[in-house]
Amino acid sequence: MKTVLILLTVLFCSSIQESPKFISGKYDNELHLAFNPNNNIVTGYFNSATGYDESTDRPKFTCVFYLEGKLENNKVNIESYYPLKKEDDLILGAINLIDNSHLSIKLSEDHGGCWNVQPFSNAPINYELSEKHTWIEIRYISKEKANFYSDKNDSSMRKSYLIKGDIVYIDRIEDNWAYCNYYGVKTTTGWIKLESLNNL
Repeated sequence: MKTVLILLTVLFCSSIQESPKFISGKYDNELHLAFNPNNNIVTGYFNSATGYDESTDRPKFTCVFYLEGKLENNKVNIESYYPLKKEDDLILGAINLIDNSHLSIKLSEDHGGCWNVQPFSNAPINYELSEKHTWIEIRYISKEKANFYSDKNDSSMRKSYLIKGDIVYIDRIEDNWAYCNYYGVKTTTGWIKLESLNNL
């Protein structure tokens, strides 16, 4: 009887270990992912570049896309697109959890520029968690301008603001407000109205 109980315990513990957790953060720095445990929604942003053009002082090729989907059975079926251009640039794909620190991503086809930087359509690309964060969502500014607020009220509006297409990293959502981080030349944090962000 003891042997049976021990075996069942081992099997139970093994089954728990086989279900990896989705952890928000930077994966190999270029892939940023956020997981909201309240609804199992995954959002993310990929930004990478290669080469250098001396005439423009910019990279020759860039690969940029936003993604969103829902975690189900260690897999996220995603929609990926360039921010603000969902209807024109929509490409489907999937993220598969390997363990708590590793995952893979594959797209049905590549976004413009990605073929020269990081193709995602040939085979799944593996990523490793390089920096944990407390983000629950990653979104972008959908209005022409979105001000930061010190608190969740109109009277606390600050001079600092973001413009359409800027990416924000959300730590928490309360009522109609999101507490956001913007990683620019310097990091700016504060409340932004949810109506200023893309819908999920």
